[in-house]
Amino acid sequence: MKITFPSEDEEPFTDSHQQGMVETDQIQYANAENGNLIWSGGGIASWVAGTNTFTWAADIKITAMTTGARFAVIPAGAILLEDGEVAFFVMPRLLITDQSLTLIKSNRVFNVSARLNNLRLFVVRVGDKLFFGNGGSLLDGQVGPIFGGGLGGGGGGSISTIQSPLGTIGVVNPNGPTTDLEATFAGSGGNFGVANSSARSDHSHAGVTHTHEPQLKIEPGAGVTSLNLNADALIGAKTLIWAEIFRNGIRQSEGDDLTINLGLKTASLLFTTLATDRFLINRITT
Repeated sequence: MKITFPSEDEEPFTDSHQQGMVETDQIQYANAENGNLIWSGGGIASWVAGTNTFTWAADIKITAMTTGARFAVIPAGAILLEDGEVAFFVMPRLLITDQSLTLIKSNRVFNVSARLNNLRLFVVRVGDKLFFGNGGSLLDGQVGPIFGGGLGGGGGGSISTIQSPLGTIGVVNPNGPTTDLEATFAGSGGNFGVANSSARSDHSHAGVTHTHEPQLKIEPGAGVTSLNLNADALIGAKTLIWAEIFRNGIRQSEGDDLTINLGLKTASLLFTTLATDRFLINRITT
């Protein structure tokens, strides 16, 4: 830990002793901060073990509860990791402005220019799995938010059971009725399809008479940056007043993952789709 201490019979020893106490205090302070680091951002992340490539779409922000709204930032990007390799960074202390971080790649967390307590793990590869410094993980082929994704924030490699929000506008109704979409998504045989749900018209929430349209499923393939929310041509000239989009089972956040244009009935993606991506879209019209 590079702690200074007086040598045997050193006189005067006060300066060396004081310097050692200051360094010990800095180490203890840093370790206290390390236990309260908050990770956020990162957008949609993906991991492909076959190409050794981990990619994240947006800046990852790390802060400690002792510094207020100031962030150490890992810029959006990608990193190649062989089995057993780690990526880590030097965590700055007493942040007064945001500070960009540089990732260091090695087979262990160690740097001769920094104390060990300031070296923080970003990600380590073990076999075909990735483990992150915030406790998250990714399996080979999984795609999703790792940092701040809600309910644990883990990514998902495929659609699991999704429930349609047939209650209040914008709120999933836990008491149903709901539709299990898992069995009807895969094998749709085309670029898009309609899940086993039907439009529910002529009812009102909060004084707004509207229709819950059939759920739209889209499998756009790789390299796509926008979605047509009327790909099934079922809402036509109707006015789209609300939409929510799930990617591989993860609800997408507007502003962080995509931008929805209700007037044009489109969604601009803030990432480029992968060949395995599947989208489920809920829509409400008047």
